Amino acid sequence: MVLAEEMLTVPEMAARLRISRVRAYSLIEEAGIPYVRLSERRIRIPRDLFESWLADQTVRGERADTVIASQ
Repeated sequence: MVLAEEMLTVPEMAARLRISRVRAYSLIEEAGIPYVRLSERRIRIPRDLFESWLADQTVRGERADTVIASQ
């Protein structure tokens, strides 16, 4: 069973990335951030998969939005 502490809400993910909630939803669709759909209107992002995704996006000397936009 997955614990609630192991999952992020979209607003929590947005806060971690310092982006808007709307942009966070766009990133989930565009950048392939892994998520779990709980219902038609509710999704959660597994914290460990998000951390892995974020680490993969980190590139020295480039801005994160440039890296994400190039995918």
